[in-house]
Amino acid sequence: MKITILYTFFALIATAANIGSQDITSQFYTGEYQIFLALFVGTATGLIVKYILDKKFIFKHRVDNLAEDSRVFVLYTITGIVTTVIFWGFEFAFDYYYQSKSFRYLGGIIGLSIGYVIKYQLDKRYVFCNPVLENRNQASPSSLKITFLYTLFALFATAANIASQEVTSRVYIGEYQIFLALFVGTGVGLVIKYILDKKFIFKYKVENLAEDSRTFVLYTVTGIVTTVIFWGLEYTFDYYYQTKTFRYLGGIIGLSIGYLIKYQLDKRFVFNYPIENTSVPTKSNYFKIAYLYTVFAIIATIANIGSQDICIRLYNDHYGIILSLFIGTGIGLIVKYILDKKYIFKHKVKNVAEDTRVFILYTLTGVLTTLIFWGFEYGFDYHFQSKMFRYLGGIIGLSIGYLLKYQLDKRFVFNSQIQ
Repeated sequence: MKITILYTFFALIATAANIGSQDITSQFYTGEYQIFLALFVGTATGLIVKYILDKKFIFKHRVDNLAEDSRVFVLYTITGIVTTVIFWGFEFAFDYYYQSKSFRYLGGIIGLSIGYVIKYQLDKRYVFCNPVLENRNQASPSSLKITFLYTLFALFATAANIASQEVTSRVYIGEYQIFLALFVGTGVGLVIKYILDKKFIFKYKVENLAEDSRTFVLYTVTGIVTTVIFWGLEYTFDYYYQTKTFRYLGGIIGLSIGYLIKYQLDKRFVFNYPIENTSVPTKSNYFKIAYLYTVFAIIATIANIGSQDICIRLYNDHYGIILSLFIGTGIGLIVKYILDKKYIFKHKVKNVAEDTRVFILYTLTGVLTTLIFWGFEYGFDYHFQSKMFRYLGGIIGLSIGYLLKYQLDKRFVFNSQIQ
């Protein structure tokens, strides 16, 4: 609890330093690319302030010399890429849609809040994982070898992805060219990465084609996160800069972030047990929970989208889409809470007060789901101006959000009585 309070407090200080630096920069420089310069200065200021506070008070990490401090800071900066992408994305999107400094800073605060939650886990695991206060152990040669190979294979897959896009773009130059190129590049990169990861990273053996197909399907499912980040950044760079160079730069950044996340997902859910040891104790239970959670997610999604459609039919005036999103989200949340509590986590409450407390926690973990879902639905509606595409965006956003929410709920909401 103490660490949570301190981390939140330091996040607020860093956010204030970030936003304050942006505001000062914007007042001194009002020329072209003002927002980019302000974002850069604010990000750097917030990063340095947060690093000093986290290192000293959160992780109590000591360094022997300036060289080691520099190495730790570089790692800290790398994990900050996720925070930066989320933060810049929210702030730039709010500025673009609302054309207001107040809303722009609001977007920045929302983005930083989400990013800092993710960054804490990354820093704890990869940056400050070997404090001098404890008996430090150097990374094993095997660990370094896996990191090197995974990075190398990621570069191979990225190169294959970008090259496939380039070839597709040259062969086909008609409508929706970028979407076709993205689809082809993603497919080629996915297949190459799967073959290399399976054989050399996880050393995973399969008995037959059916088993290999099942594993590939799971590998593809975890690749949704990578794909969404990659497509989102590449399409955003193409949309704003209108140049092929920046478009591919966005794709490379997106793939880099996505592959970091995908490695953890693959290790945990895809290649999590060798095929020769088929007697995994939790296998049937795992698939039963996965099946039920998927069914409940579909039910909640239908309730959400259905409520939105009814709301739009009854009220289609100004802010109709925002009202429908709000109502649909609320109904879907309640439906999902009741089903998850009873059948997934088998969580029992003693009274209404406890039930209310659990529901509030469940709602808080749903903030991430809501942001992803609203972002996708509103983004699809904005770009395609079609109800069908708007609901498609909502379904994609809910699918991604529910995957993340399950882990949050298991860890923070229903953690006392998980079966």
